[in-house]
Amino acid sequence: MIKHCYQSKREQTGSLLIFLFLLLAILNSCSDEYEGIPIDKDEAYDLEKPSGFPQMTFDITGNPITVNGVALGKKLFYEGKLSRNNTISCGFCHIQEYAFTHH
Repeated sequence: MIKHCYQSKREQTGSLLIFLFLLLAILNSCSDEYEGIPIDKDEAYDLEKPSGFPQMTFDITGNPITVNGVALGKKLFYEGKLSRNNTISCGFCHIQEYAFTHH
């Protein structure tokens, strides 16, 4: 029964190698390198206001509308993970064909 508590040299070496491998994997995953897709240079977005729409009420000089900003807004609008149960996006209720009104 006491023999089960002790490991042989081979088992100790195997356990040590597994521990070192896991430690190396954890330390490697914490690097500061950015692995995402680099975004293109941000350009001003040409916002075309449809006829009959009122003038904008917010000042865009301090925070201009950009191509990347519009892409981010579109992605967030259709992202279901932002809802309470991670399934329904804003675009589910606010349908584009109905001028983004709630149906």
